[in-house]
Amino acid sequence: MRVGILGAGAIALAHAALAASRGHEVALWSPSGQSLPPAGVISLLATGALEGRYGVQSASLADTVAGAQAIIISLPAYGHAQVIQAAAPHIAAGQPVFVMPSLSLGGLLLAKLLHARGVSAPIVSVGTTVATARRLDATAGATVSATPHDARSIAQPSAAVRLLSVRTRLDIAATPASATGEMMALASALFGDCFVPQTDALAIALSNVNPISHVPLALANLSRIEAAEAWTQYDRMTGSTARMIEALDAERLAVARSLGLTVRSIHEHFHYSFGVPMDSLDAQSRAVHAIRGSPAGPTGLATRYLTEDVPYGLAFIAWLGRSNGVAVPVAEGCVALASAALGRDLAAENTLLALAGVDELPATALLTIAKHGFA
Repeated sequence: MRVGILGAGAIALAHAALAASRGHEVALWSPSGQSLPPAGVISLLATGALEGRYGVQSASLADTVAGAQAIIISLPAYGHAQVIQAAAPHIAAGQPVFVMPSLSLGGLLLAKLLHARGVSAPIVSVGTTVATARRLDATAGATVSATPHDARSIAQPSAAVRLLSVRTRLDIAATPASATGEMMALASALFGDCFVPQTDALAIALSNVNPISHVPLALANLSRIEAAEAWTQYDRMTGSTARMIEALDAERLAVARSLGLTVRSIHEHFHYSFGVPMDSLDAQSRAVHAIRGSPAGPTGLATRYLTEDVPYGLAFIAWLGRSNGVAVPVAEGCVALASAALGRDLAAENTLLALAGVDELPATALLTIAKHGFA
């Protein structure tokens, strides 16, 4: 299968390596034009949860999209508006487009732009990314034994990524919702049998627990982050910080219920993702740290835990709460505190809802568009 990936950061490279490892032909486009070598075959080195070297294409936007049987938008939510607007004119009828991660209903912007062109294509919202990853220096000399595909002819890796984990359970839903089954089969062919169907794109937008866990954790450790200290996460996601996360999660679940939607709690997420028993988040995070250790915490205020998860995660939940009469004081407080810490209005940075034309819709209309699109 030919796969086009829009993005060239750590997660995009991880998705490329995973798809290539399953025998798919992969092309990547760097929105900045600086994250990949010039157009042509490059050697992608993967280490960690996946090890190998894979030949993938670095290509222009038009060439990445052309003929792709699956297109994956794989970059932080703050880059979605620009990339979606650039890609929409190139997408053909019937080409599936995956949005990973799906925050703030970004896929609806693409649906609106395609509808304006008279183009119908399934847009697939995925709760989060298939892998967690960190980009590596390709010149650092890391080696692996496997050298599949045409990467064998390239002595020095052109790009490198370390996959920290590959998720085993991911929520997925298509717009229109009637295409979810077919799109789940396509996603499984790309990345393996790890996908669970959700009702619609709005449920997906509310199922992502990254903002719920990341933002309170960042706020509770601002001094460490600003001082660029070396620290780890799950052993800090305890006690008072865990209670903050649980209170924020309760608001997310209440917003979902107000819309007639069902999403998993943060406790269920930890249970299914890490295999720890259902318990308080304090106990679960300690158990995860004891079993598998913890990823490193952010070491700069430009972290996505604030610049992505606040405007596109918590501000979105707060907006939905206000729109549906659900009190969300913890979410509102976290948005206000993070904005004060960074000295900017983070909620105002989320332009996806306004660009998609859904920022002033009543809940019934929003639910209809999330499920069926603009047709």
